[in-house]
Amino acid sequence: MAMLDGSVAQGSSYAPAIFGLAGSLIGGFIAGTISLLVARQAREAAEGAWIRDNRREVYDRFLTYAERLLHACEAYKYAFSGKEMARTKIESGLTDFFEIYGVVQTVAGTRLVKAARIYAYRLCELVPCQATFARLMIWRSRGSLVWRLRQAM
Repeated sequence: MAMLDGSVAQGSSYAPAIFGLAGSLIGGFIAGTISLLVARQAREAAEGAWIRDNRREVYDRFLTYAERLLHACEAYKYAFSGKEMARTKIESGLTDFFEIYGVVQTVAGTRLVKAARIYAYRLCELVPCQATFARLMIWRSRGSLVWRLRQAM
């Protein structure tokens, strides 16, 4: 410490170098931190914009696939012949519906997720195929849905 004080007092060329190095390190740290913060904010804003822009499309697909599943269940219920084709449409409709259902749970708010869950439970109650129930139990391991499907079997 005394040596450093002596070199500063004598006007050594090391003093400006030490202060310059410390200043550049501190400045670099500040610039890097601010750059990371700005990048994080830009990423979060982009994610929010993507969700906001694609929400309508997601909700539209959710309702479209739910309607297709409902029509497939009704067609199976009233079909006298061609039950296998109707069953295939139900299984395809279930696949499409639960695929978009997961996306809705990701992008939607709490109230909409609860409404979508109720809607999904009601649609599952309409599904008449026993094989489809088994697939749903494997797909969805939530207690209430599994319990309802087991009771229906």
